[in-house]
Amino acid sequence: MSEQADAFTHERCDWCARPIELRPDNCPGCDDRLTRQSGIPTPGPPRYLRVEPNELDSSVDVSWESGYGCAASVFLVQLRRPDGSIEANLNTTQYRITISNVPKCTKFFATVLGQNDKGSGSQRQSNLFTIPAVIPGPNNVQVETIENTSSVRVSWKNENLCPSSEFVVTVLEQGGRVVYTEYSNVQKTVLRGLPACVSLQIKIAVHDGSEDSQQALSKAFYLLAAPNRPRMPRVTTEDNEPTANITWEDGGGCIATAYDVSVKTTNGTMVTFLNTSSRSVTLTDIPMCASLYATVVARNEYGSSSAITSMHFTIQTVPGEPQDVRINVLTNISGVTVTWAYSDDCGSPEFSVSVYTQDGGTFKQVKTNENSAEISGLPKCEPLTVGVMASNSLGSGPETKSALFKIQD
Repeated sequence: MSEQADAFTHERCDWCARPIELRPDNCPGCDDRLTRQSGIPTPGPPRYLRVEPNELDSSVDVSWESGYGCAASVFLVQLRRPDGSIEANLNTTQYRITISNVPKCTKFFATVLGQNDKGSGSQRQSNLFTIPAVIPGPNNVQVETIENTSSVRVSWKNENLCPSSEFVVTVLEQGGRVVYTEYSNVQKTVLRGLPACVSLQIKIAVHDGSEDSQQALSKAFYLLAAPNRPRMPRVTTEDNEPTANITWEDGGGCIATAYDVSVKTTNGTMVTFLNTSSRSVTLTDIPMCASLYATVVARNEYGSSSAITSMHFTIQTVPGEPQDVRINVLTNISGVTVTWAYSDDCGSPEFSVSVYTQDGGTFKQVKTNENSAEISGLPKCEPLTVGVMASNSLGSGPETKSALFKIQD
């Protein structure tokens, strides 16, 4: 030891051994005598406390440096759990100690406290630490599908050196996309609501925050179920043709083996139905000038999808036949008022109202967009009849005639 260091040590020891003298300042009524204190300071808390876990031999190296204040003659080193229980309790005169046979996978913290013949100083406490262990991952992941459901039972084995309170269960699609994740405290679980008819795998990992945790994958599996609903139905028609070509796209998921195709009126009444294995069909005997829609349902051995509905459509054609043609004779104008009934979904046609003589000749004709017409200037006392016919851009429909009538003189 150098003379300078030796002088410092003796000076420090002399200081720790001297009584402490205190003089009161600014104290009215106090005398000017020295107050002598005979206590000697205990060691200060150690500095730079370090903890180095050693995985190979399950030991912990604890080191520190002397604190400020008087020197410690011995250090009390303890290894504690978070609940305060003591795992190791050792004394040393050195600034480093190795604690052996420390359990792995358990959280601890170290404390160091300096002592001398006058008492104990303040202790220093480390952060929490754990001696890591190579954690073997779960294995033997078994998947059992549950018939006619979107659920599976999953079980696995685990021989973890570190006890784990939770496992991470992850469902993956082909390509690694995560479909679903949950946590389990036991080595089995039931997963619900999984997608059907896509390749799935289940990954099990120990949830302990360790990057060394191994993972296990199940074999790829499929859930078989009813098909998804078809997509994008399209209806193609031609004017004056009572047929409809209906196409659609597969909805994905499980394969459909058959499709039920229907055409219905707006009130839900079925007009026609056909079962097919293809994704297009032509239906015949479709009513024209009626608002209709098509539905498609996909089926396989596990069930049926919900129905997809097309947009409403109408097959355009020439107008239909007017109904219930009635004549009201107007003697004062030597004419008649003609009314009739007409209804379809091919738009508003134009009506031709013709007055015929008994021999079939046309005496007079008027046109209107209404369901009634007034015709004057007709011959009196002659047998007459009235015919009503509807027309549109596609042509003229059949004519409906009234009964014979006469305008009296």
